[in-house]
Amino acid sequence: MRHQYTPEQEELIWNLHRQGYTSTQIAKALGPTFTSAAIRNKIQRIRFKKATEGDTEPATDLTTLRNRIKELEAENEKLRVQLERLMHSRRIQTAVHKYQGEWIRFGVVSDTHLGSSYAALDHLQLAYRLFKQEGIEVVYHVGDLLDGEKIYRGQEYDLLVHGAEAQIQYCVEHYPRLKGITTYFILGNHDMSFWKQAGVDVGVRIEQLRDDMKYLGMEHADIKVENENGQAWIQLVHPRRGTAYSLSYHPQKYIEALPGGRKPNLILWGHNHKAEFLFYRNVHLIQAGCLQHQTPYMRGKNIAAIMGFWIVGIKVDEKGIIACRPQFYPIYEEPLE
Repeated sequence: MRHQYTPEQEELIWNLHRQGYTSTQIAKALGPTFTSAAIRNKIQRIRFKKATEGDTEPATDLTTLRNRIKELEAENEKLRVQLERLMHSRRIQTAVHKYQGEWIRFGVVSDTHLGSSYAALDHLQLAYRLFKQEGIEVVYHVGDLLDGEKIYRGQEYDLLVHGAEAQIQYCVEHYPRLKGITTYFILGNHDMSFWKQAGVDVGVRIEQLRDDMKYLGMEHADIKVENENGQAWIQLVHPRRGTAYSLSYHPQKYIEALPGGRKPNLILWGHNHKAEFLFYRNVHLIQAGCLQHQTPYMRGKNIAAIMGFWIVGIKVDEKGIIACRPQFYPIYEEPLE
């Protein structure tokens, strides 16, 4: 049934509309019997009536136009910043790290999945204490720093911390912080779930809040390491493929697909929660393992979690790596009693 509006109500609706109120806001102001659809229809009828009577809306005043221009400029600046962050995050990052001494030594961790109930935070702390004892000053994290959300059905029941900001804060507060150690990290598919769902780049936020954690980009980064004897290229990769039947199948196929002149000397490989050292087509490759216990999802898919971390030493000359000395520190689950 169509509302019968009094002249006073029509004037009120028109004035509120002219002031910028929405039809929903006007309907609420008039009372529960009015709907936003009815108000929209009424505004159209009033506008038509005024147009036919020659009573058109006055031109927008100059102050209103200027204010609107400022609003649009502010919105444009926000979009520009978001675009810059997107371009920074998506492009393959390249960094140069300088080392002292004959051996270039660094730590390697991956797939810590902070925010998950199954994250092995105590073992992560242990790894960094050992890095400190061994004089390691640089650690490379190969992705899935956080557990993210909505990666698989039922993940919400495995989470200790929910939401992008909460997981970021959890990481900032709980990720090991030892004087003299800097962690360089990329994002993995779990970290990027917040980007895909809400446009939140957790890497940017974590780097802003932790001066000892440096963000290298999403899924991939190239690092040139140098000392007085030479240099080598290290590539951090968090691939999108799942676990294969053979442990080295996906790494081998990845190396085979690399262009001949663009092959790195060493690849640090995350995502698969496996640990191995491989030398293939003159490329050294280390599957970094993980620091997350096997989840119910992994158990249901018959996916093993090889927990541990690495300390890697390489000797270089002007052509690349001439010796590689990786050492894996395995972490074993507590035996059943």
